[in-house]
Amino acid sequence: MEIYDNEEQQIEALKKWWKENGRSIIAGVIIGVGSIVGWNAWQSYKTSQAKQASDLYQQMLAASKEQKKDSVIKLSEQINTNFSATPYKALADLILARQKVENGDLEGAKTALAEVYTASPDEAIKHIARIRFLRLLLSENKHKEALKLISKFNVSSSGSFEGEYAELKGDANVGMNRLSAAKQAYQRALDLGRKSRYLGLKNDELADAAIPELSE
Repeated sequence: MEIYDNEEQQIEALKKWWKENGRSIIAGVIIGVGSIVGWNAWQSYKTSQAKQASDLYQQMLAASKEQKKDSVIKLSEQINTNFSATPYKALADLILARQKVENGDLEGAKTALAEVYTASPDEAIKHIARIRFLRLLLSENKHKEALKLISKFNVSSSGSFEGEYAELKGDANVGMNRLSAAKQAYQRALDLGRKSRYLGLKNDELADAAIPELSE
């Protein structure tokens, strides 16, 4: 540490130091303040976006409940166009998929659901979309395709959804007359604590099944 003989030397040393370092300090302060202002502005923007998306989503829910099909589609388009970075996009796509099913547009519904389970950052929402997608496949008797997707999905780490996947796997196997495999899947769903209105009945029907399974 440098020692000065008098106050004038201290002042001169300070002037010299400021001349050498003042500009970088000011720049650092400006950058720091700018970063804070920018961060606050970004947070404010995100809050505003979420609020607007939430309002549109609530309108979409009401329109769906009131069977206003055109309004559901228009509100979904607004959310997808202007608020695709918010969580409400995935929720809107789920409602849109249901609307398309009611309109008889199964392909459109599957497209909306596939968008959710491939793009949503929320794992629970992804599983909901996957399960609804699988149900649509089964309704079209696309049992083999459903089984392939169940194998592709990481259902073993799906938590509370695993039992539902197991039941759907059983349904798909029944559709392919693979009764032993179906029985195993239904039992797995029961073991996982799956609560389903018809699961017990479906499992009981296969309790004594001894029919040779067909090849894929």
